Amino acid sequence: FVRDVWNGELADAIGLRPGDVVISINAELILDVDQLVPLIDGSTRGADPAAVGEADEAAPDGAPASDTPGGEAPDDAPSADAATDEEAAVDDSSEDVADGGELEFFELGVVRDGDTLVLNLPMDPLAFVGLDAAVPDNGLVWDDPGRGYRLDDVRPGTAAARAGLRPGDRLLRIDGAVPDTLDAARDALSADRDTPVLLELERGARRTAVLLP
Repeated sequence: FVRDVWNGELADAIGLRPGDVVISINAELILDVDQLVPLIDGSTRGADPAAVGEADEAAPDGAPASDTPGGEAPDDAPSADAATDEEAAVDDSSEDVADGGELEFFELGVVRDGDTLVLNLPMDPLAFVGLDAAVPDNGLVWDDPGRGYRLDDVRPGTAAARAGLRPGDRLLRIDGAVPDTLDAARDALSADRDTPVLLELERGARRTAVLLP
């Protein structure tokens, strides 16, 4: 369950919303929280889970360094010069992939408002955002007065206060839908409704999900 999405960050850029439920990564159902580690740990991004630990498998202690007597290389073994040329070719191909290859993504299966969709999360955030990403002018981020409906006050002891709504929050969506008017928002949040509603709020620099009973 996605509770918070920070504005302007990668999750926001790919379209994740508070209230989304991530159910799969690369078409594999999420059954354990450890499966989410590659999404938040940059050191494991791009690694093949099936290959984890294989690098640690070493030859048994005392194993011979060569199958030939005296450690001499067989006649058909490649020369040092040939090996160097082969390594250079591999390095060149790697550079080609880095320069012109396609981006690699995590395919996130997401449930939103009863529908299932796929969002692509880049394994390399810099390759997606780019080194020349725009920076707010003079470091200032201006408020958009037309974005959502601002809560001027939340009365203590009410269901809204107990749910965690705060003065200054902006109401963006109700159960995934953008209210057309302030009256529509008031009707959807009226005290006589029969079911809880999931609110998407903007709070400072992030968007957050709050369930209102």
